[in-house]
Amino acid sequence: MTFQGKGLCMFPTIRPGDVLALQMQDLAQIQCGMVIVFRREKALWAHRVVGICHQSGGAYLRTQSDRSPGPDAQKVYAADLLGVVTEIRRGDQTLSPEKRPWQPRHRLQFRFHCLAERLQLLFWNLAERILENIQKIFFYQSLGKCLLSIGLLQISFELRLPVENGHHPSLFQRFPESAFPSFPAEILERAKKKGILWLRINGTPAVSYFFSEAVPLDQRIFVRRRFRHLDLESRLLEKARRYFWGRSTYWHSERLV
Repeated sequence: MTFQGKGLCMFPTIRPGDVLALQMQDLAQIQCGMVIVFRREKALWAHRVVGICHQSGGAYLRTQSDRSPGPDAQKVYAADLLGVVTEIRRGDQTLSPEKRPWQPRHRLQFRFHCLAERLQLLFWNLAERILENIQKIFFYQSLGKCLLSIGLLQISFELRLPVENGHHPSLFQRFPESAFPSFPAEILERAKKKGILWLRINGTPAVSYFFSEAVPLDQRIFVRRRFRHLDLESRLLEKARRYFWGRSTYWHSERLV
């Protein structure tokens, strides 16, 4: 299992773009000094373990980023632990996750990364505004639908289900469209409660539908910005009606279109 590092909180040990190799371990096997990946507020984080604590409700970990002067305020419990970083892959190099001392050249590299992140953010904000205006043009919408109709943009579907039986909630099983007709009743029921149906364009995730009732109806469809105004939502909903919905939920789908 791998995880791509982002941000600068673990610099210089982990840098933006580094690929972290993970090994799943129980909380009881964790030791201070290890770098772990864990879930917090619907995101994945990689921080170093600085404490192992015990209380009546069970054990938990205290973590800290290498650039922080003190430990994180939040605790890491077993249910949030994804794995331990065993190695860091940076280009052709394979590095250990041991903490590295700051050197003069690291300060210059750190400032360069900060500047690159700011420029990237400014660029994407500008690009998003331009793209949003272009997508409203009739020619853009017509061209996109034409490319879809003649097959230059290939559409595929995928169902994702959270892995059960004690596994981390961020781990998913993936099922291609070819498996939909042969789903047993158990998989269908899980899909209707916790599944996420994805529409892909040339293999890239474009539109998703969340079956979970915990998600409000008007928030169950998510369209990635560059795929908006192409009427992909209706294709995704039609696939959901065909394989997963009964008549009782048809009215809900109409509200979402």
